[in-house]
Amino acid sequence: MNHAFLTPAHRLRRSGDRWGVAAIFIGVGQALAVVLENLTHGSENR
Repeated sequence: MNHAFLTPAHRLRRSGDRWGVAAIFIGVGQALAVVLENLTHGSENR
C-alpha cells in the first residue's frame, strides 16, 4: 500500500476521527482518491 494512504490511516487511528480522505495527483489528468473509515471510532479501546 502506498505511503500516501498509510499516513492518513495512522492519523485517523490516533485522532479517533471517523472519516478521512487521501488523494494522489499523478499528472496528465490522472488522480487516485480514497475515503477511509476508522472502524474503531467510538470504541472504548482507543
